[in-house]
Amino acid sequence: MEFLSSQFDGECVNFRFRRTVLRDVLRLRSWNGLETFMERLGNVSGMIVLYSENVYEIEASILLELKDRDFKRARTDRDQSAPKKEIKKEIKKEIKPTFDFESCYALYPRKEGKKKGIEKLVNQIKSQDQFDLFLKAVKNYSQKIENEQTDKQYIKLFSSFVGLWEDYAEQDIEKKINKFTDIFIIPEDEA
Repeated sequence: MEFLSSQFDGECVNFRFRRTVLRDVLRLRSWNGLETFMERLGNVSGMIVLYSENVYEIEASILLELKDRDFKRARTDRDQSAPKKEIKKEIKKEIKPTFDFESCYALYPRKEGKKKGIEKLVNQIKSQDQFDLFLKAVKNYSQKIENEQTDKQYIKLFSSFVGLWEDYAEQDIEKKINKFTDIFIIPEDEA
């Protein structure tokens, strides 16, 4: 009942769950145990349980009765504070930025490691400035690979690049590389 009430939106009392989800939630080890439990749940008043194609459909009209009962007992200020929480959740969802990582991947020179790379980026990139810097890093790395004519096997996977993209975010990466190599070049007049 706790699991169903956590999924209850206040109106719809019909729920559909895969049997693997229910087995995990109920912490049952066997499929027979799940079947037995669901049969017994179907015998409880106010519950209808149907099974087809690895999906359990549960109709729990008892949740509406419990909602009405609890609503009558609730304090008046409790029902006034509930909408504020819902509004905060909606605001958070609207503020969360979404970036077009697909376009970054399209610019990347090696087409492997997309899924893991994008998953990492979703956790790393939080602002438009970071996203712009990442896009610049992809372009710089692609240009470096093209200039050096690197074999495909030596080009980093997209998921690997995501872990160290800040190294390539500098605007003048070629100058940075040349500055490093200039240190080790001995001028001809000294040689």
